[in-house]
Parts: sequence; structure tokens; C-alpha cells
Amino acid sequence: MDARKEDFVRIKKGNSLTPWIALVAFALAAASVYCLMVPLVIYKVENAILRYMFICVGAVGALYFLSMFIYQIVQLFSPKNAMLVSDEGFLDLLNGTEGAGYIPWSNVAKVDIEGGDKPYISIGILDPETVPNINDAKLRRQFAEGSPVLPELFVKPYQIAIPLEKAYAILRDARDAHSRSYAPSGETAALTKTVTRTIMENNAAKRSAPKPNEATEKSDDEKSVDELLKELSGEIEKRRQKLSGDAKKSSQEIEDIIKYVKGKE
Repeated sequence: MDARKEDFVRIKKGNSLTPWIALVAFALAAASVYCLMVPLVIYKVENAILRYMFICVGAVGALYFLSMFIYQIVQLFSPKNAMLVSDEGFLDLLNGTEGAGYIPWSNVAKVDIEGGDKPYISIGILDPETVPNINDAKLRRQFAEGSPVLPELFVKPYQIAIPLEKAYAILRDARDAHSRSYAPSGETAALTKTVTRTIMENNAAKRSAPKPNEATEKSDDEKSVDELLKELSGEIEKRRQKLSGDAKKSSQEIEDIIKYVKGKE
């Protein structure tokens, strides 16, 4: 998957918004410095409470926004990882407060591009309770407010440093590689644009499905016309075979068949 020696692919965080955030942080840091300088240099504030308020707000604001400005400059030239993707799973550092953590492909139901004119990558999770950072309030709220079918992780274009289609291809290829490696002998993994569940999960669903002899029999009202006709034909054939072996009871059997047919009408 990657020309480097690493057995995973790094997807870096996007920095398209970083210059603007840095600019805002610099402006707020400058405003904080001004507040700090007002009672000390620019204007003599007679009220002690107001003077200390200017000093505290200015000092705290200057330290905070200056630190943010420096952090954004560092991120501009050395962005952090957004995802680490391998054939076994991926490490998510985007969703929630600090990322969802490591998600194995066996816990992924789908990987797809959605959103139409505003595309994003949607990653459906089978069991959210096994997600490492599920107790993060932001991530749990995201799962609760998301798709009614599957809890989802998201990758949006501005969050990553590469095109969304390329990130999707990386995730899809890793997911397909996992599906192929775990496909049972004689079977092929289903590899489509929307990456489906693994063969192992499909087999688990088959095993959990009720067997024919365990299925609940439908009532007559629930059966279709074709089912009733098929059942009727089978009943008539059984009676016909029985009549051929016992000619003395033929009249009674015919009457039974007529009653059976009338009861089904």
C-alpha cells in the first residue's frame, strides 16, 4: 500500500484553515496585550478593581492566544496525523475530542462517500461500545445523533491534507485487503464501491439465521395465494396416493378433499 517501510499509510490533518486561525489568534493576542498595557502604560486607571481586571484579562489573553498562534504556525509546517490506515484497521484521530482510537476492520460495516455536493467519508461502525474512546462525550453524542441505522465516523475534506477521493481509496483498499485475507476457502470477498461487511460477518449472520425446520409456520391468513395452492396440491397428491392403496375408502377421501378445498376458499 505504501512505498515506505511502514506497514500503514499516514493521512495528515488538513491545514487549509490553519492560516486563518493563526491570523485570528494573532489579532486576539494583540488585543490582549493592548488590554494589559492600558493600565500600565497608556492610561492611568484610578479604580483599582478595574485596573486589576485589565491586567488579568490582558495577561491571560496574551498568553493563551499567543500560544495558539505559535501552535497554528507549527501545524502549518508540520501537520499532525489524522488517520493511520493498515490492512488490519485504522487509528482515528479526527472524531470526538481526540479521535475515536483504533478501529479494526472487523468492526466496520461500510466505507462510503456521501453528502452529494458537500461530500464526506462515512465509516459505519458495527459495535460502538468497543470503540476505545466511546466514553468521550463528543463522540458518544455524534454516534447518538448520527445515522439511525449505524453509528458513523466522518472524514471531511477540510480535515485532511489530501483529496477526499484519495483518502477514500486508501481506506477502501485497506478494507478490501482485509476482506480478501479473511475470505474462506472457495469464496471471494465482495469488493464494491461501497465496501460491505466481511465474509466472516456474513457467515455469522447465516449461522444465526433460523433453520427451515425452526421457522415459525405462517397462519393461513399470512400465506399468499401461490403458497395456498402449493399446499393444496401437495395435500391432494397425498390423498390420491392413499386412495390408490385403499379403494374401499375412496368416497370418504374425496369428500374430505372437497371439504378441504372449500375451507381454503
